[in-house]
Amino acid sequence: MQIIRDDKQGLFTLIPSDAAERAMLNYAAIKLNPNDKITYNGQVSASDDCRNNLRFQIASIPMSITSGNFTYTCYQGGMEFILKGDLEDDKGQISYLRDMCYFGKTGLTFLNIVELDGEQVIVITGKYCSQCNQTMITPRECNTKVCDGCADMCDHIFDNEGLLLGGESHFSAGVGCSKCCRAKPLPEGGREKSIVEKHLDVEKKLGITVIYKDGPPSTPKELVKAERIIRNYTKATQKQKQ
Repeated sequence: MQIIRDDKQGLFTLIPSDAAERAMLNYAAIKLNPNDKITYNGQVSASDDCRNNLRFQIASIPMSITSGNFTYTCYQGGMEFILKGDLEDDKGQISYLRDMCYFGKTGLTFLNIVELDGEQVIVITGKYCSQCNQTMITPRECNTKVCDGCADMCDHIFDNEGLLLGGESHFSAGVGCSKCCRAKPLPEGGREKSIVEKHLDVEKKLGITVIYKDGPPSTPKELVKAERIIRNYTKATQKQKQ
């Protein structure tokens, strides 16, 4: 699947590349109305070949199944389709879509099917802004249900402490606005914490374990330890050369 991301409009365009993907598009055209949800059903596998492939359900009915102490969701009817990228850039968009669905607590919102360069394509978004109805696809916007434009105009009330989404690190712990959930700005001259410092704060303040999927190092503490070892080794090597 070729995936085109439009940050300004808050849209994704999915361009099918083979017969199976075209069959999915045709099924969506029959079963879905504008604004219907395409349910996110997790990553396909943790293997290197397909760890970024995502599973979705079209027009399926969720069912809760309990087995012993575990309850899981399965889907009846409809169609399952696997979203995978053709090119390296598409694979990057798959990761972005995964973050949007996971951190944004959403699936895909079907908008319509249009023709692009003679090919039928599917246009989707994440959510609509609760204030202006703008389509949104960033994890932070989908999670907070408020687009960045409305957040910029918000009369902030910074009284909500907890997990904050957004930025290069994706998440951090801190004080946010109770109206738009954006982080309280740093005081003038304040130092921006590094990504690993933010992740350590999440573990310490919120009790949430942070795991890096491309590790080792697999945790913030392991990363700090590895960086310390590298620094000490570098210093020792430099002293030997003097």
